[in-house]
Amino acid sequence: MSQSSAQPFDICVEGGRATKKTRVTSTSIVSTHRLKPGVILLKWFIAPKDQVEVVRTCRRLGICPGGFYQPNFGNGPKMRLWMMCLGKNWDPRSRLYGSTRPIDGAQAPAIPREFTHIVQAVISAATEVPQITPDICIVNFYDSTGRLGLHQDKDESKTSIN
Repeated sequence: MSQSSAQPFDICVEGGRATKKTRVTSTSIVSTHRLKPGVILLKWFIAPKDQVEVVRTCRRLGICPGGFYQPNFGNGPKMRLWMMCLGKNWDPRSRLYGSTRPIDGAQAPAIPREFTHIVQAVISAATEVPQITPDICIVNFYDSTGRLGLHQDKDESKTSIN
């Protein structure tokens, strides 16, 4: 996340309504909304030029070994999206995380430092976000016919969540 031209300003982090001010560096006005426990919406948190850079980074990684592929669940049809895992691989068939992708043995590309910086900035801006160091990032790409149906991610163990 490039912050060379960004200006620091105060935002109000809402834990119900206006409760806490946090110093953030950004090029836009950030609004923080607590939608429900554990769900926080940070509007305008990543400047548009930085969003473009995230997409460019994902596109570059997506054409490398371990990049985008079209997953499927067991013997069923392929999903209507292209997926890439960064850091670790997630296997939609076994619903497990691993060092290699079972379908082709590819290793996941590393999570870019810029992505980790974004996570650290979120933690600083929204104090109810736990102190974490992400070890996986799942990137989905949708073409004109792509979609992902209504679902819940329930593959996390209690150890993983803790």
